[in-house]
Amino acid sequence: MKNRVLSLGLLYLSAAMLLSGCSASTTPDNKAVTVEVSQDAMNSQTDIKQTVEISLTNSLVVMLPANASTGFSWTEAKISNPAVISQSNREEISGTSGLAGASGVTAWTFKALKAGQATIIMDYSRPWEGGEKGVKTYTLTVTVK
Repeated sequence: MKNRVLSLGLLYLSAAMLLSGCSASTTPDNKAVTVEVSQDAMNSQTDIKQTVEISLTNSLVVMLPANASTGFSWTEAKISNPAVISQSNREEISGTSGLAGASGVTAWTFKALKAGQATIIMDYSRPWEGGEKGVKTYTLTVTVK
């Protein structure tokens, strides 16, 4: 449990420390490549697009700002080519401020399966009937080498 809390804290801290709107960090083989979107980019854009290149031995972590207290959430990831990349985890990470209504992060982990290209699409919506759909769209084009 202690390791999980530390891990979640480090994930959130890395998201909070972003200076630019969107970023991708590359790492050596056998490591995770993290792609993040800042809260500023989330507030100013409705159609967020990124690209990333990873090695077949890398995993991919996508971190997007979220605030469940508003009723909005990210939809399940739609993967255009599931033979190239597959989702292995999704986690909601609460904000560290401890305040009710504070924003957090939704983090997805993907595993590269073979060389090729795939597109991952997620929508930020209010999922219930009559709720706003597709208010924000995140599109990530992944090239696995």
